[in-house]
Amino acid sequence: MRIALLFCTLSVASTFTVKAAQQAWQPVKPFQAKYKAYFKGIAVGHGQRTLKLLSPNNYQASSTATVLGGAGMSYKETSQFRYQGHKITSEGFSRKKKVLFGSTKIVGRPDRNGGLFISTNGKHKHVAAGKWGNTLDSSAFMVQFQTDVKNGQTTFHYHYVEGNKVKDYQFKIDGHEIIKVPAGEYKTIRLKRINKGDRETIMWLAPKLDYQLVKMQILRKGKRWSSMQLTHITLGK
Repeated sequence: MRIALLFCTLSVASTFTVKAAQQAWQPVKPFQAKYKAYFKGIAVGHGQRTLKLLSPNNYQASSTATVLGGAGMSYKETSQFRYQGHKITSEGFSRKKKVLFGSTKIVGRPDRNGGLFISTNGKHKHVAAGKWGNTLDSSAFMVQFQTDVKNGQTTFHYHYVEGNKVKDYQFKIDGHEIIKVPAGEYKTIRLKRINKGDRETIMWLAPKLDYQLVKMQILRKGKRWSSMQLTHITLGK
């Protein structure tokens, strides 16, 4: 998961997951969350994630990021979706990314079978539903991830589009931890990406904040590479 996206042990965490499992299924609440991004410990940018309920079971998620004041990179993604059988079904998304020497515009629309038709700067392709479920954009993927953790799920596997690349991500619960970020100190569930490469992705979600992402960190060959930390959050009802 690249820095643009940074702008998202089962037994040890059982106190969280059992509590969630005892409740009726619930989606995550609307929110607005702001983050600061770091590269090798140095602050390089900021971002924001927002989830809005437009009408019953009709949501809009958006993500924005700016690195090095926009001189390095900036992007904005807007996604619309609904829940069907507790799983997100895309209603379409758009993404604009700017870098120093160019820009990319990506538009996706559903094929009504869990896949997406993708247009990247006018070039078209079709991405079918994945083995593990519907194909999602990166903003919807993060909301689905939060929702699954909130509702006591213990296995996490997702098929999604990041930019114009299709990725499969699988996570596992790796314990719980009290961490301090600019927005405050929180008891969190720690989740780690299952990956055979030299890159390790770790996410911390806070039950107190409706399972909001409060920190994400990427390690390369065991060394700190990039991260993001929550600086402010507003939760809706």
